[in-house]
Amino acid sequence: MDNMDGAELYGRVLTVNYALPEKIKGGEVGWAAQPIWAKADTWLKRLQQKQEMQRLQSEQKAAMLEAEELHRKKLAEE
Repeated sequence: MDNMDGAELYGRVLTVNYALPEKIKGGEVGWAAQPIWAKADTWLKRLQQKQEMQRLQSEQKAAMLEAEELHRKKLAEE
């Protein structure tokens, strides 16, 4: 490549440059070397973890409310 830059071919001067990796717009920093959908699996996994956490928190909250209600009934009986 180095010896072809500036060389003549059929009376014309060649300009040869090294190729740069293709950049794809997207990702968290603006431009990325990967397509947006390359991290779809990790995104889906994080979404499932978030939904599972919300489900567990709602179950815990329901259990706490039930325990408080039982405690109130016990105090009312005494």
